Amino acid sequence: MVWSLVTDGSSEPCPDDVARLKPWRASSNGDERSFRVYIPKGLCEYDKRGRTDRIRLRIILALHGYSGRPLQELRKWQGVADELEAVIIAPEGKADGKRNKGWNAIDCCLGDDIVTTEDDVDFVTSAVDLAVKKLRVLRVFLLPSHVIATGFSNGGFLTSLLALSDGRPSWLVGAVPTGGYQYDPGLYEAAASLSVMHHHGGSDSIVRPAGCCSSGGTGGGSNCPLDIGIKRGECTSVRGAFELWAEANGCGPAPPEGKEEELYSKLVGVDCDASTELYVWTNAGHSWGATFPGVDVAREWMSSVFVDAEMESEEAPSSETLPSPPVHGTSGRRSFSYSVGLMGLVAVSVAFVRYRGSVSKRKNSDEVQMAETL
Repeated sequence: MVWSLVTDGSSEPCPDDVARLKPWRASSNGDERSFRVYIPKGLCEYDKRGRTDRIRLRIILALHGYSGRPLQELRKWQGVADELEAVIIAPEGKADGKRNKGWNAIDCCLGDDIVTTEDDVDFVTSAVDLAVKKLRVLRVFLLPSHVIATGFSNGGFLTSLLALSDGRPSWLVGAVPTGGYQYDPGLYEAAASLSVMHHHGGSDSIVRPAGCCSSGGTGGGSNCPLDIGIKRGECTSVRGAFELWAEANGCGPAPPEGKEEELYSKLVGVDCDASTELYVWTNAGHSWGATFPGVDVAREWMSSVFVDAEMESEEAPSSETLPSPPVHGTSGRRSFSYSVGLMGLVAVSVAFVRYRGSVSKRKNSDEVQMAETL
């Protein structure tokens, strides 16, 4: 599908309260969808500070859960965006027959009539492309963008699906699915390397950490509510999904490094082509729609992934011309060449300064109703 921008909220892109953000609207074949764009103060005033460098636009693509709203994700990640100088793009899901807004993310939630009618990977990808194109006109971000996708529950399923898709956009450099992930092992086997940080509630009874699948028997239902995972004859646990990502990311034969903390247990892949991590929050259920206990560790991880992506960029375009739109469908493992031209060296320097700045700042510084949390 080809999406075009109908209206944008650029007249007031940096309000103090994200609730004041105006929706950006896009249309395709008569279908109209919306998303919101938050620009942190540091970037909103970029061209007022006399800066002449050209930086890569960092973006957090934040996807709400079933029956959720973009505002929840904007508030959840606003602090992270401010510190990392990253734009947040928060699309809005499509309403189903029950007027709950959600995503076609295959394994969740199959009771929704949107599951067979909407290509939400295409929509959220197009939302990023449209926003980036507009922002490049409004401001001075002239180098290719880097995006980390995140989402909760139904949004976590879509985040995982985007990361595993054949047509994964080249700008996607990381994924942080929370409370939801894809169950089909075949998707992981065909996936290209990508930095991934999974989060899941150890006491989640909605999207169970042991996985959701058909319970068998005469009823033929799922072992999880809302028929989550009902098409799967076998359950894929969140640990199993981590191991599948570890294989896709070329992690070494050594077992993952484990760490037990008071609030969570952690697994980290060893000798991987891309960062591969899993956090299981011991006593957490399925209640991360508005708040998320892993924001701090996710911020550290996102900062590292953004910096790595900026330093790994082989070449930056001339500041005299706008870059071509992102190329979809890039596959294969990422190159780790550090051969860069003059503008590439500038980008590396800026990335290093941003990293040092974020480190300095850091040094100075279950459940609810089912319809509200999926």
